[in-house]
Amino acid sequence: MSKRFRIGVVGAGNIANIAQLPTLATREDVELRALVDLAEDPGPKLRRWGIQNFYRSIEEMVDAEELDAAFILTPRSEHAHQTRVALEADRKSVV
Repeated sequence: MSKRFRIGVVGAGNIANIAQLPTLATREDVELRALVDLAEDPGPKLRRWGIQNFYRSIEEMVDAEELDAAFILTPRSEHAHQTRVALEADRKSVV
């Protein structure tokens, strides 16, 4: 098998659970490493999608994980900040 991409997922609401997560979870080239979510009990989502680690913020996730990509699946009003955090984390890792 070729390289598995280490993926972090930010947000796991209805659309993520209907569309993106089912696709990501079935791909052989994807390893779902981390989830950022506000759920009180993230256990069911972690088990359902085979996600290894859980964080309360994207800042916590990028500080703790070495990822190849992040899927930002939160409300649009949060995208700019979360994308900036992910991109800045990537820049730090290559400096």
